[in-house]
Amino acid sequence: MLPDWELDQIRKIIKASTPGPWEIGHMGSSIVSKSPPTDTGLDEKALEAQKERYGGYPVAESVPDSDKEFIIASKKYFIKLLHHVEEMEIVVDMLKEVLHASQEMLKVQDDERVQIRMDFLNEYSKVYAKLSDAIQQCERIDET
Repeated sequence: MLPDWELDQIRKIIKASTPGPWEIGHMGSSIVSKSPPTDTGLDEKALEAQKERYGGYPVAESVPDSDKEFIIASKKYFIKLLHHVEEMEIVVDMLKEVLHASQEMLKVQDDERVQIRMDFLNEYSKVYAKLSDAIQQCERIDET
């Protein structure tokens, strides 16, 4: 699993990047976005001129043909992969809790197992709710 600082760095990179979707532009070897960038320093008129000229808001120029599809796909899949890593971390944490609860159940008497199972089911439902929320958040982000 990636350390938290690396996941934070990936989130920071994604947040700072030009919104998508990205595609091949009309001019030269460019890649453009359908969404305007947030930090160009250009006024509205200059941005619209670039959009007309390139067929979208420029993300990159002079991109070799062999790299265009990779760069375009990286925007989309970088975000999706991050969400999958986050989902898997939740699943791993949930499985650790299941394993721990199972080990504890093996240690106790029968009458105590009933209570432990009830506690386990309560905790499991909380973890499942967190996982469901995380997946829904990822799906909302994937739609953007």
